[in-house]
Amino acid sequence: MTEFIMKPKIDFAFKEIMENENARTGFLAAVLGLHPEDIKTSHIMNSHLRKTHEEDKLGILDVRVLLNDDTQIDTEIQLSELKIWADRALFYISKMYTEQIEKGQKYDVLKKCVSISIPDFILFEDYTEFYSRFHIREDTRHFMYTDKMEFHVIELPKPERV
Repeated sequence: MTEFIMKPKIDFAFKEIMENENARTGFLAAVLGLHPEDIKTSHIMNSHLRKTHEEDKLGILDVRVLLNDDTQIDTEIQLSELKIWADRALFYISKMYTEQIEKGQKYDVLKKCVSISIPDFILFEDYTEFYSRFHIREDTRHFMYTDKMEFHVIELPKPERV
């Protein structure tokens, strides 16, 4: 058996894999719970988040994808531990969301943004599941406030439950 030249969780290798439309479609369908045929096409977008002012924080996404329904997806793989990972994911998805609208436009131009995080470290110590999905919901009655932002987290170090 030949050994991998580069593990797929290395940023460069992951980005190269995601360049392949079949691999990208299969990955997105699996994570988002869609049938692959429901993703007609996906396009890799510019991964640099727009800076309006010189002092704005720069954001460079690993893989930014646009689906047919104009849903934007940011997929990030992170090997070194970052305790502030949720803040970073929220910053990236918020920038993606606000980049969609220009001065004078109505808010109905805003489309769904999805964050897929793949940390190679334990993010949720108290939970054994490797996959988590988050939405913005009301605290006590748990109804959806908006479906315009969604977060998926796949913690690589956690074993798959059988």
